[in-house]
Amino acid sequence: LLEEFMRDKHCEVQLAGEDPPSEAFIQGALESAIGIVNKQDKFLGCYEFAAWYQKLLKKEGHIQ
Repeated sequence: LLEEFMRDKHCEVQLAGEDPPSEAFIQGALESAIGIVNKQDKFLGCYEFAAWYQKLLKKEGHIQ
């Protein structure tokens, strides 16, 4: 799961001409993946907030 995410992320970064993800980013993704798969409340809460916040940003026209 994490390997697929990082492959997709790496392709996005290359296409955008950006720097590759930092070690902190990778560590956060790994911890989140494990936490969400194991249904740990801390990570489920983080996920729910991120999904809600993205919806809000779209609704307010900040992102497409």
